[in-house]
Amino acid sequence: MLAPCLAAGLLSAPLASAADVSLSLANVTVSRAAVDDVTCSSPQIGNSCIVVTCEGCEQAIPDEDELVQSIEITEQDLEGVGVRDCTINSLNFALELAHTYVGDLRVSLAHGATEVFLYDPPASCDADMIDAIFSDQGTAAPNTCPATGGVALMPDEPLSALNGTMLVGDWTLTVADLLPQDTGMVNGWRFAVDTTCTPTSGSACTPGPNVLCLGAGNRFRVETAFETRTGLTGVGTGVELTTDTGYFWFFNDTNVEAVVKVLNGCGINNRYWVFAGGLTDVETLLRVTDTQNGTVKMYFNPQQTPFQPIQDTSAFATCP
Repeated sequence: MLAPCLAAGLLSAPLASAADVSLSLANVTVSRAAVDDVTCSSPQIGNSCIVVTCEGCEQAIPDEDELVQSIEITEQDLEGVGVRDCTINSLNFALELAHTYVGDLRVSLAHGATEVFLYDPPASCDADMIDAIFSDQGTAAPNTCPATGGVALMPDEPLSALNGTMLVGDWTLTVADLLPQDTGMVNGWRFAVDTTCTPTSGSACTPGPNVLCLGAGNRFRVETAFETRTGLTGVGTGVELTTDTGYFWFFNDTNVEAVVKVLNGCGINNRYWVFAGGLTDVETLLRVTDTQNGTVKMYFNPQQTPFQPIQDTSAFATCP
């Protein structure tokens, strides 16, 4: 929705051709992370946080014209971080730009046939930059001026319009300059997408702050998520102890919450085994993925219930 304080004549005024100010299919970097300064909206276990960065997107915003920048995310990009067939659950979008009069601008993000207006400030907005994370969970109201200091800002239109669509495809940022006499520069943009993906068969686990990689060849990916009785949510931080064993902490690194090991029992019952124990009564979800074929086992501990021991000797029928 466009800000009502903009004049109707301005909204209907045609923009000049943008043929000379577009960046078609710029380079893109796709990474997989649990924690980023653009965070996934819901860090729930079982989802993948995919961070997409437009590389080489520093470009001038022409006066009384629009800058159009497009990137393409491919299945090959996703397979490079060990996943495929990713569906969007939610996303946050970070933008940095400088402009001599931000009130002239209107910013939108498009994916496929869906376009979402991110920022359409009042014409009186005399800020000279935008440095914000657009999120449906933002604490600042839509079109707040100024939007600086990495503020978490609700978009003009909900980004949830993109939920349920596939991550692959073209993504287009459009910055329209609606009035004369002022110019600026896009300094960079990226977004973090909370997704549900299929693990790529045969891709070994990659250790990370919130991921334990257990078993020979880092075959098993182990993650945890939690929710306290007060509604605080998060993901556990993993610490490897041996090739097969590690533990997770939730609140600080001196407070161990769960210990887990994955053992090769193929020579005994043709199964891989999962053993775990918890030192907590908060709601906990433990997810173990066999990265060789994408098989997943989930273990759940209810809220305000002492974590019950897990001794699953039939966990993965995926030998050898």
